[in-house]
Amino acid sequence: MALVACLCAAALLASVLPANVGMRTGGGSEGVEIGGGLLAALVMGLAVAGLYAVGAAEYIVAPPAPFLKWTLVPLLPLALVVVVAAVAVARWGRRPTAGWRGCGFR
Repeated sequence: MALVACLCAAALLASVLPANVGMRTGGGSEGVEIGGGLLAALVMGLAVAGLYAVGAAEYIVAPPAPFLKWTLVPLLPLALVVVVAAVAVARWGRRPTAGWRGCGFR
């Protein structure tokens, strides 16, 4: 759930990422920003899930390895889908009609 919650905030993360840090090319598109936001949300979600696992292991005084295994391994397929989606969004080059940040809930 931590990963899903962070992925819901991907557009917000994309808006606060610094534009073109260390890049010599021209301005990045909105798709590149959203792709970066998706990757940042993925990393944050995996980190939060890992912290939950370590916290639970420490709370019951157990080794954290089994907790990390049962927390992070099931998230790997979703992580792969997010990475593919981020690359696809960044390389797509087109903008949806409502925009990447348009939620459509009005």
